[in-house]
Amino acid sequence: MAVVNKIRKQIFRQLKRRVGEQRARNLATKITRTGLSFRRTASIRLEKAIHVDGRGVYLQGNLIDVHSRVASIEVVLSDGNIVSLDRAMQRIPGAPIFSAAASNRQGKLPGFIAWVEYPQGADGHANAEASSIRLNIKGGKTIRHELNLSKASQNPLADIRGILQRIPARLNGKRALFDSTYGPAIRSIWSLRDADRPGVDVQRYNEQLHRGQPEVSLIVPIYGRYDFIEYQISMFVNDQDMMNHEIIYVIDDPRLEAEIRQSCETLSRIYQLPFTVLYLSRNMGYAGANNVGVEHSRGDRILLMNSDVMPAKAGWLRELIDLQGSDVNTSITGVRLIYEDETVQHEGMEFFASPFFEGLWTNIHPGKGMPSDLFSGAATAVNCEAVTGACMFLTRSNYQAMGGLEEDYILGDFEDSDLCMKAREMGLTVQLLPGISLYHLERQSQSLLTSDRWKEELTYFNCWQHHERWNKNILSMKATGTHG
Repeated sequence: MAVVNKIRKQIFRQLKRRVGEQRARNLATKITRTGLSFRRTASIRLEKAIHVDGRGVYLQGNLIDVHSRVASIEVVLSDGNIVSLDRAMQRIPGAPIFSAAASNRQGKLPGFIAWVEYPQGADGHANAEASSIRLNIKGGKTIRHELNLSKASQNPLADIRGILQRIPARLNGKRALFDSTYGPAIRSIWSLRDADRPGVDVQRYNEQLHRGQPEVSLIVPIYGRYDFIEYQISMFVNDQDMMNHEIIYVIDDPRLEAEIRQSCETLSRIYQLPFTVLYLSRNMGYAGANNVGVEHSRGDRILLMNSDVMPAKAGWLRELIDLQGSDVNTSITGVRLIYEDETVQHEGMEFFASPFFEGLWTNIHPGKGMPSDLFSGAATAVNCEAVTGACMFLTRSNYQAMGGLEEDYILGDFEDSDLCMKAREMGLTVQLLPGISLYHLERQSQSLLTSDRWKEELTYFNCWQHHERWNKNILSMKATGTHG
């Protein structure tokens, strides 16, 4: 009763100022007896109830059932149908409460999450939505909790962020919770994003300097930080071969459009180099920005390139073209990327079943941080499991045949290794040219983004999704040793 008495006193003090002592005493007693008794009945408190139209509802909150009085829990739909919540409900650490005596020794309410899929109608679409939660108490009593649903918006990242922010740190059994709840819910919410391509304003600078049809189209997405545009252009302009190619910057951050327009006008007068800028009307994420860039490209071959990748010498792209020759038609090719201290950042990637991610396949960079002169600088390509999208060379026709980078990944993780796995399914070779080196400042192009912990959970989701899609293929590749 300690919690009830504490709450009663708090209510009494507030009411006394408004309605007088005796009436306040009566009201405080009545309120705590009917609505706040942890001992006599069960109750449920919801922090989130997100309706995903045509798919389901994501629920998160706390269930208080100290004496195990609840026999079953159900979701009541707007059309009267009932969906059991018993199996869908997953327990997680909940919010702090007034006193440990009211729940458990840790002083936490017993939290839960649930993803409830709506039944599909004859037309293959769910036509109802959740309206309430019903607690069926042993002995026949029922407690009904009306739902105040928030609908997943056309900009679903905010809803996803809200879910990820509430994932407890150091959560045990996280993978199982992603399998049952977090993963399906987030994937369904993300599917509501606007599938239509954004408006694109194409601006070509120094177009008169182009030497006809470009041989290679470089696609460089920009988000958050745009000063690397000048750094790259100032290096490209000293390489005469770059006049034979097409440089496309995709501005995936409408907030910066005015600043970048002004900057690019200035850069076009300082540096006599043709380049194109695509201004997107809304943010598309790493995969979407690259895909839009390829759609607007004119070269038969494309090079996906991060804005923080810089050439180590002039003629690097010509060398890449010559070394690949006709092999570009049957492969995805990466190059060696090094840090400014000449140590290795990328020498190909491998899939690793990480114990920190409960066995999910992650991408690792063998040799990362080691001096680059310890590795072969051979001009011949070597097969590898995957290569990074920071500098990836292939034909535009193969890129489009594979459907480009997969936009189901959120913001930017695992799209490159996903593309490499799609390439394998198409019969293409995944390889590295260690004889070509470029500098990579690694994630400096994202330095203006926040480092909130929810993004760590977002990486986990992308990793989980990649594993769900490619686990069998990766296991087969590992078993047979077919890396190319």
